[in-house]
Amino acid sequence: MSQDWREKLQILFAKLMIRFKRLKHVVYTEAELNDLLRQQFPIQFPVNIPASNGEFSITGGSLRMPYDVEHFKIELKGQLKVDSMGTPLYRAHLYIHLLAIPAYNKETKVVSIDSINIKEIVLIKDEYGLINDGQSILKQLIPSPVTAMMGGTLKAMNLLSGNNMSDLTQYLKLYISGNKQRVLDYHTPEIEQRVREYASSQDLTYEMDPSEWDQALFIELGEKVAIKNGELRFIFHD
Repeated sequence: MSQDWREKLQILFAKLMIRFKRLKHVVYTEAELNDLLRQQFPIQFPVNIPASNGEFSITGGSLRMPYDVEHFKIELKGQLKVDSMGTPLYRAHLYIHLLAIPAYNKETKVVSIDSINIKEIVLIKDEYGLINDGQSILKQLIPSPVTAMMGGTLKAMNLLSGNNMSDLTQYLKLYISGNKQRVLDYHTPEIEQRVREYASSQDLTYEMDPSEWDQALFIELGEKVAIKNGELRFIFHD
């Protein structure tokens, strides 16, 4: 029997199973989805910082589908790096925890994730972490006579803060305290935006392929995609 006839019989058998409600859904497991997710990393995004170089990267991640919920629980591992005027300013590893719901658009035949809810971004305390107080950079921005006259870089900054200091100098004030969390808090809105943009991008959507018989079957008879009992289900009948 040729491959073409075997495929036609598979399609016919599957359609009969669906129509008689013997086949209600097709399942993807956590392990299968995590294999697909791992192929996406690493991913780099620029970070907007005045007169500096910033980069946020997602270096890894995993998802879970607990038995009693109907959404993905996703944990991403990332890193944030900032350099200014050739000097490393900040370096940190992060965990990003988010929830998301799978969705299927019958009109466009696209599977995607929806309702993205970023729960928290956690600073990891490890040997990779670095924060520079920025004093060496500030000394390049504030003339030495001004610093000497005011009795130090910090006092000079406070004096000049109301007189149109450069955006970079204002940004560097974040680093004076040496508080890594404070710097992360400043960048958190942009990191969240980058994660949402990526989650809704074409990289994490899939258009069903009508040339593949099983996907063509779902295009014709499928109803929705949902998480049930710890599985991602492509549902024909509830």
